[in-house]
Amino acid sequence: MGISSSSGALGAADIKRWLNRYIARNQSDFFIHKRLREALAEDLDMFIKTEVLNANQLLVESLVYLLGLDVQRLYREVAGVVLTRPNRHGQSVLVLFRDCGFDSSADWLQAKLKEHPADRLYTNDPASLTFEGCERFESIEEVFALQFGRD
Repeated sequence: MGISSSSGALGAADIKRWLNRYIARNQSDFFIHKRLREALAEDLDMFIKTEVLNANQLLVESLVYLLGLDVQRLYREVAGVVLTRPNRHGQSVLVLFRDCGFDSSADWLQAKLKEHPADRLYTNDPASLTFEGCERFESIEEVFALQFGRD
């Protein structure tokens, strides 16, 4: 539907009619669902829980700072977060922040050890590990405790 008249030229009445139609279309009230506020609040809560305040992400970012790492590689997998980079002393560091609820987290750690050999190894809750070589892991929790003066 174009803007034209039968003679090809638009008169003042045609322009006024089209302008009124445009204004009416763009100033119409739209239907707002009665549960819109509740639905948006639920969406916001979900966003905050999964994106904004992702506890694992905050802990990993804090750990990077506390260990003085210049991150070379950081990626997320289902079983946890992998972070690699030399520390300020030139040692290669591997941080494996694992999801302890993941059924095969020990297998995941062993696979990452083979994939990323390093001088220093960190993971959360290393005391619960029982595979060969697990004693090389330092506790992420201990890094936080020492940094903030708690024994």
